[in-house]
Amino acid sequence: MKKKRRLRNARLRPVAEKTQLKSTSRETRPSLQYWMDDDFRNSEARIEDWLKRGSSPKKTAASDRVKRKERGVKKTPAIVRVKREEEQKVTAEKVGQQSNFGVDQVEEEGEKKEEREKKEEEKKRPPVKTRLERAQQKLEEGYSIFHGIHFKVIDHQKGMALMEEASKEGSITAEGIMHHLGLISKRVSPGKAVRCYRKGVEMGNSFAMVQLGHCYHVGIGVKKSCEQAVRWYKAGVEENNPTAMRCLGSCYQFGHGIEASLTKAVEFYFRAALQGHCVALYSLGYCYEKGVGVTKDLNKAL
Repeated sequence: MKKKRRLRNARLRPVAEKTQLKSTSRETRPSLQYWMDDDFRNSEARIEDWLKRGSSPKKTAASDRVKRKERGVKKTPAIVRVKREEEQKVTAEKVGQQSNFGVDQVEEEGEKKEEREKKEEEKKRPPVKTRLERAQQKLEEGYSIFHGIHFKVIDHQKGMALMEEASKEGSITAEGIMHHLGLISKRVSPGKAVRCYRKGVEMGNSFAMVQLGHCYHVGIGVKKSCEQAVRWYKAGVEENNPTAMRCLGSCYQFGHGIEASLTKAVEFYFRAALQGHCVALYSLGYCYEKGVGVTKDLNKAL
């Protein structure tokens, strides 16, 4: 009997070992209650984690529940970690901005102050003029001094010097005046002067209009034509040129190229006199002295 028992035990020993292995593997497998658990029914990541650790499903489920309750979040640890990192970055940036707020504010105020100072300096500076603008300014000043306009004392030398500078700066009208006065080739060149005046008229220069009208009025470089002279004087009057007003008043007074009208002559003399044209002031005083176009008044004449 003993021998039979020994043989039977020897035969059943491998079977027992197999059953032990099966039992141990069953213990490590998740139970039916685990699979039916609502929290872990569709959680593949947690099942894989449990299989890697080799712990019982009940312990892992309980520990995970406790952790989730403590955190108050139902998300995977990786997502929570990323979210926390982002929150830490945002808080770090806010802290940095708050710490640098005073420095940044001082720097911004300094930059604004520099910009205001630059703008004030630009306002104080005179506007930058081009070469032609400077030439036009010198022409106007020289012409006024040469002819006694804008209440300026007549000074032929100073006026000619300024107009010469204007011609060098590129003023075509000033160049024509230089030819007219014979200051370029040391002799009068009326043909060149008229060509320069015509170019100046095309550019809309009122002094060129007056000078071209004067050439037609007297017959310098062109055939004498009082009608053409009146035409260019009127063009100069439209540009508010006092010399053109004085010349047109003279044409109305003496009937040159237009029907004589003493009232209109006095009107244009008066408009030119308001701008300080010395010849117009003299002509207006003469009209009041002699009663030309106005009632005689010696007090106004003086």
